[in-house]
Amino acid sequence: MSENKLTKTAIKNELNRRINWFEASYGFNIESGKPYDKSLHIQFGRYCTLTEMRWQIENNLFIGGYTC
Repeated sequence: MSENKLTKTAIKNELNRRINWFEASYGFNIESGKPYDKSLHIQFGRYCTLTEMRWQIENNLFIGGYTC
C-alpha cells in the first residue's frame, strides 16, 4: 500500500466538491438544520461531517495530511 501526502488545499477542494454535491442534490444548508424527511438524516449527517472537516482545515486544526 502506498501513501500519498495530500495538501490542505487538495483536501479542502475535495471537501468543497462533495459539500456542493450534497447541497445541489438534497438542498442541504448547514444553517437550516435537519431535514424533515427522516430518510435523509444519514445523508445530512455525512454533510455535517464534511462541513466540520472543512471548518477544521480552515481554522488550522488540521494536522498531518497522509492518507492510504
